[in-house]
Amino acid sequence: MNNRFGIYTYRDIDIFERAKNILKQDILSIATKTLKNKLIELINEKSQKSSNLKVYMETFEYQINNDYKTISEDIPERVKEYINLNVFSPLNRNNEFWNYVIARWSHGSGYTIDVLDKYKHILNESDIKEFILNEMTINWNIFKSNVLELFS
Repeated sequence: MNNRFGIYTYRDIDIFERAKNILKQDILSIATKTLKNKLIELINEKSQKSSNLKVYMETFEYQINNDYKTISEDIPERVKEYINLNVFSPLNRNNEFWNYVIARWSHGSGYTIDVLDKYKHILNESDIKEFILNEMTINWNIFKSNVLELFS
């Protein structure tokens, strides 16, 4: 990784893909899965009370699961692109992070920890949190709109 700018195909290393997967597994599931599960629980509860609603509620549950899947795949992919294009670009020595990574190589133990610390530092200085919040807000509004459209 030291001079390959985060991608080393021979060892299946891609820090941009890893960032996407971490976001998908940790942040999005915590932030949205509970809400999705509550909606589905509510749907199941309502459909049990009325047999007339059962078919409609099954369609509704399918749509919620489908929209959730789209959100949980779409946001991490856009974050990956954003990090690649805006935070760790250009992929050369003109970028502070890559210059540090290359310069730190072969200077004793602790390389991985030092690089991860720098990675975290660069991300914290960037506007990545605002970008993620904005993406989640946009997708949440689309999700709500889709839910309301199903009821109209």
